[in-house]
Amino acid sequence: MARDQLRVRRDQLSLTQEDLAAMIGVDPMTVRRWETTESMPRPWARRALAEMLKVDIDELMRMLQIEPAVTGQDGTGLESCLCGGGESMRRRSLLSAVPALATALLPSSVSALEVELSTLWTSYQASRYQSVVERLPGLLAQLQSHSSHAGDRRQCERLLGFAYQLSSTVLTKLGHQEPALNALDEGIRAAERSENPLVLASIKRSQAHTLLTFGYASNALGLAESAIVSSAALSRDDSPDALSVEGTVCLVAAVAAAKEGDAKLTGRFLDRAEGIAQRLGRDANCLWTAFGPTNVAIHRVVTSVELGQPRKAIASAPIASLQSLPSERRARHAIELARAHSLVGQVDEGVAVLTEAEADASEQIRNHRVSRQLVESWLSSHGHNHKVVSLAQRMHLESA
Repeated sequence: MARDQLRVRRDQLSLTQEDLAAMIGVDPMTVRRWETTESMPRPWARRALAEMLKVDIDELMRMLQIEPAVTGQDGTGLESCLCGGGESMRRRSLLSAVPALATALLPSSVSALEVELSTLWTSYQASRYQSVVERLPGLLAQLQSHSSHAGDRRQCERLLGFAYQLSSTVLTKLGHQEPALNALDEGIRAAERSENPLVLASIKRSQAHTLLTFGYASNALGLAESAIVSSAALSRDDSPDALSVEGTVCLVAAVAAAKEGDAKLTGRFLDRAEGIAQRLGRDANCLWTAFGPTNVAIHRVVTSVELGQPRKAIASAPIASLQSLPSERRARHAIELARAHSLVGQVDEGVAVLTEAEADASEQIRNHRVSRQLVESWLSSHGHNHKVVSLAQRMHLESA
């Protein structure tokens, strides 16, 4: 039986099968097979398909006639979430409290919990996601428990806000929209209880980024503009943390404006971010933002791609070493640069960029939605290229 709901939704958006295929990065025949039930979208493609059809993942699963995903403590591991471990696609719940696990794995002092939080952020930025997914629920449970004690309540709420922010960041990477946004809501409440405006500004920055990732560019832009105003008030004394938050919000706003097709506004946000980076004076990683002059430079690549200027993106790519940035940022830059090469038909160059980045951040390159879309499209158009085939095999991709 055909998947009529899928076809009807595509028609409602005035998209042809060819249009939808181009937006996702697959062959039109692949979309046709999805709609006729001849094949099933792979997990990475489902996230992209939901985004393009402007529905949440559970609604898409109903369109595909699959039982919606189940959230629970017994969810599959990170690799299965990203690469496909069966059609049920159970999500690991990062928001559930696991007191027994927390007690077994983590020390109880607030200072030790702060060290654990920093360690998990560092693991995320090093693209070691499995470790984060395994340990984060326990950290959340411990912080929730400690926050009920009056003596260190505000400190615990501050750490809890950042822990929920990390939860959302990981869930966004996994493509889980509703849990990611729910985590941010929890983080905002914790930040408000901590009475720390910088924590709140940082989480608002993540909220804008998450909306942007899931296709709500206009909403993300409005939220980012509001966050810029509040974070600017905090950075007047040139505090590195406050400057980093304000600068990163400007970068989110720049990408959102680019997705909206507003080149002039994009340029204004990039220039403002560059000025803030100059005030900061170095590539830093305050509050895990990786903000600094180099991050601004690589966002010029991102925005050029979004504005439909891939050759400009390639030309503006930083020539100097990116080693001052965490591997997660370097890998994300490589994905955007490979995307730019692909848009101008330079497949060999795109493959080379991803392969080099894979050596540094294999989990991210092999599992990120955009890099998988790129390789899937290369398989369709350059399936004879042994380098494409080799990269696809390492990603566990196969020809559509």
